[in-house]
Amino acid sequence: MGWLPINTVLGDLETCEVFVEYDGPRLFACRSSTDQQFIAGWAEEGGDRDLWLYLPVSGGRLSAVRSGGIKLRDAYLRPEGFLYLVSLHHRGDEPDAATPVRPSDLHENWLPAADFALNIQTPTAQLALTAAELERLAVQEGRTRLDVQVHLPEYYRTEAPTRKIGEVLIALQSVLENFGSLEIQDEPPQAGALPDTVTRAMASNVVSLSAASFVVGIASTEGQDLFGESPFSKAVERLVTIAANDADGETVSEEVKQLKPRGARSYSKLIRELADTSGDVAFNAGSPQFGARTARLSAEKLERLSHLLDAAVEQDPVEIRARMILVAADSEHMRFGLRDVETQALYQGKVSPAAASQVSRATIHDEYEVVMTEVAFDEAATGETKLSYTLEQLLHVANETGPDTFE
Repeated sequence: MGWLPINTVLGDLETCEVFVEYDGPRLFACRSSTDQQFIAGWAEEGGDRDLWLYLPVSGGRLSAVRSGGIKLRDAYLRPEGFLYLVSLHHRGDEPDAATPVRPSDLHENWLPAADFALNIQTPTAQLALTAAELERLAVQEGRTRLDVQVHLPEYYRTEAPTRKIGEVLIALQSVLENFGSLEIQDEPPQAGALPDTVTRAMASNVVSLSAASFVVGIASTEGQDLFGESPFSKAVERLVTIAANDADGETVSEEVKQLKPRGARSYSKLIRELADTSGDVAFNAGSPQFGARTARLSAEKLERLSHLLDAAVEQDPVEIRARMILVAADSEHMRFGLRDVETQALYQGKVSPAAASQVSRATIHDEYEVVMTEVAFDEAATGETKLSYTLEQLLHVANETGPDTFE
C-alpha cells in the first residue's frame, strides 16, 4: 500500500514535498497531472485500510500553510472548496476511493492539534539576485544597486514589519548621504542639514522586494554612473567594504576616524537598527565601477559591532562659555532661551538640575555669564544632525566679580 490514491477523481498524483514522515510520509504536498496541488494528511489507521485527508490548495494557500501563516487544522476546517476523504486499502485488490466531504463531516480524531503549524521557510516573492547578477544589471542600467537582506527569525514568509524596515531604510539613506558628503565636499558639515547638492546626488529609489528571508533593493535615482564614478557608487562601496571588515575595536576605531563624526554616527545608527532585528544581514552590491561586493553580518557580529561603534562614536559634550541675554525661561518645564551677545546666535534647550534655582530667580532680557553643554545627535526621521543644549550655570553679570563666578 502506498499513500497516493490510484484511479480516483483526484487524477494521477506525484509527491512534491514531504513535511512529516514516520514509517513513510504522514503529511506531504502532491500535485496532479493538471497541476492541482493538494496537502495530504494521514487521518486514521484501520485494520484493512487507512484514511487520508486530501485538501486541494492554491499556490497562495499552500505557501501560507507551509510557512505557518495558516495552521494545518484551520486549513482543513476552512478549505478553499471541497476536501476529500481518501481510503487506501491494504489489500491490492480493493480499489482506492476519494470522496468529497465538508469540514462539518470531519471527525475530531482525524484533525491535527489546534496549535500544529509547519513553520518552514517559504519564499513568497521572486528570489533575490546574487552580487554577480546585480553587477550585470547595474551595468545594463548604468547605476549602482544595493540589496539589503534581513533574516527575521520569527518570519517564515517573505514579509517583514513595515515600521522596522522603514527605520532601516531611513538609517541606510542617512549613511549613504553622509558617506557621499565625504566624497563631494572637502569639509562636510558635521551638524545641520546637508546641502541640496549632496542629497540630490545621493538620492535612491526602492526598486525591488525579493526573497531569501526579506530583501529590499535600492538603486541610485539617476544613471550618473554612465558618465563615470559617482558619489553614490563610492558611498555604497565604502558601506559594503567596512561592513565586511572584522568587528574588532582597533578596526572600528580607525573606521570611525575616517568617517568623521557625522558619518560615524549615521553608520552606528544603521548597525543598531539592523542589530535590533535579531537576525543575520547581508549586503549585496553591484556597480559599473567596483563590480560585485558582498558583506555578511551574523546577528552576533551585528550586536558586537553595534557596541563597538557606540563606544567609539560616543562624544564628550562640548562646553560653551559666553555672555548671553536671557530671552526665555520656563522653570516648570526646565527650558531656556539665550542669545549670545557677541554672535547673536540663539540657543534653546533644557535646564540642568544644578542651574534650576538660578533660572527661577533670573530676569528676562538681562545679561548673564553662561555655561552650557552641546551634544550632537542624528534625528531618526530625517537623518539630519542636530545639536542639543543643556544649561549648566547662569550667573548675572552684576555678580561676576562676587562669590558667584564661573566654576
